Amino acid sequence: MNAMLSTADTEIFLLTGLLQKEAMRLKRAGLISLDLMSVTGARILMLVVGVSAIAAAYYVSDLIELYSWLLTALLLISPAIVGSLILRTNALAMSGSILVALAIAVVGYQMSIISLGNLYLVAIPSAIVFVLLSVAFASKEET
Repeated sequence: MNAMLSTADTEIFLLTGLLQKEAMRLKRAGLISLDLMSVTGARILMLVVGVSAIAAAYYVSDLIELYSWLLTALLLISPAIVGSLILRTNALAMSGSILVALAIAVVGYQMSIISLGNLYLVAIPSAIVFVLLSVAFASKEET
């Protein structure tokens, strides 16, 4: 029980910090006007994250299923994240890669081709799209 609670509070703190950084980025872009970088802002975000976690716990009673879907999300974004560490990229390559991975996963799942056991196969075409878009737009930026 202690290990589970320790993991849960760590994840809540981590998610709160990530949401604060994202809120700061959105504020700089002029998309929101809230200031969530204060201690009060962090407490508000922790409350939102905690309530969301409780709601998710009522909705998803099987933690293995929940972690499976979280790993699915990581697999869908992984080619773009790993690729951005290697290649000079842009937002279009990142978005295109993630959208291709999502489309293949959804269509493949609906056609019973893709399952949690072979979902890693989605990363291959997603990585190809990422490299093609990165290279194509990198050459246009240099000219």
